[in-house]
Amino acid sequence: MIISITNLKGGVGKSTLTQNLAVCFAHAGYRVCVVDTDIQAQVSTKWMGERPDELPKIAISTIRPEELAKNVLALNKKYDVVLLDGTPALFELSTRTLALSDVAIIPMIPSIADIWVFENYLRAYEEAKAQRANFNAGLSGFVLLNQYAGNNLDKEVKAAMQGFDINVLNSRIANRVAYREAMTLGKGVIEYKDKKAKEEMTQLFNEIIEGIH
Repeated sequence: MIISITNLKGGVGKSTLTQNLAVCFAHAGYRVCVVDTDIQAQVSTKWMGERPDELPKIAISTIRPEELAKNVLALNKKYDVVLLDGTPALFELSTRTLALSDVAIIPMIPSIADIWVFENYLRAYEEAKAQRANFNAGLSGFVLLNQYAGNNLDKEVKAAMQGFDINVLNSRIANRVAYREAMTLGKGVIEYKDKKAKEEMTQLFNEIIEGIH
């Protein structure tokens, strides 16, 4: 199964979400590989370099965006779950990445700017969905509200998202320092000390699993 964590907008928490979902899958017994497509930053690669040896293993593969197709399909035969991190913020490449994916998780920060960008992202999503349909393959998309505070703006954005033809996850990820602290240790929050962060990530993981089975 290939899962892309993708958005045309930067700064929405794609790498953090990828790492934490990888940890959840690994603890659930899945063979997991994270594909880091951000050749310059390589955030997930650096995170893995800090990961303690005694924790569940997660493979990392650094692949240039233009070389995704053949490499990701090969990895999909080797691993149970392949998570694509660092999807480039270019429409054509995003469409190509989505066309490889069985599932797309779209993290969004509740803001009007994110909704404006999301309208463009939906075009890439629909194009990729149509391409996969030509090969009798599906693409399930899920919007995740990240750094959610529960204020009036967050609630307005949540309501606005219901107007789009795509699933919006019930789970929310709060803006917690635990996510940044766990990353510096090579961990996911389910391996860290913050109980609330662990609970919300576990809830998110369970909802995604239920949604794709």
